[in-house]
Parts: sequence; C-alpha cells; structure tokens
Amino acid sequence: MLHFSLNKPEYSLNNEGIEKSSPCVNEFRTTRQPSNPLNPVYKNQSFTYVPPEAPKFIRNHNTNEDIEGS
Repeated sequence: MLHFSLNKPEYSLNNEGIEKSSPCVNEFRTTRQPSNPLNPVYKNQSFTYVPPEAPKFIRNHNTNEDIEGS
C-alpha cells in the first residue's frame, strides 16, 4: 500500500468554508421588500432642483468701440 490513512480531515481543494461558493437549491434570497399584489406601493422618482449658476462675464465680443469712427 502506497498511501495510508492518517485519520485527519482532508481540506485540500475544498470550498466548503467559502460562503456562496456552492449552489443553494432550497433557499430563495432577495433584497426586495415584500408587498401586497392587490395594493402595490410604488417608489416614485424624485429630484431636487439645482438652479444653474450664472456664467462668468469675460468680455463682450460684439462691441466695436476699439474701431475709430464707429
């Protein structure tokens, strides 16, 4: 006999210690809250209005004050 038993558990190439690494057939997991199908509660979209900032004035490109006689 080449191998003999040492009466130790074999943990090599075993994934039992890793959570969710094996299929779970008898359990259903969800993150949704339970609701009544006859009286559903919907989460409506919402927003907060942020007024736009006024652009910074750099210069007026449409003026002709720098041209003599205009």
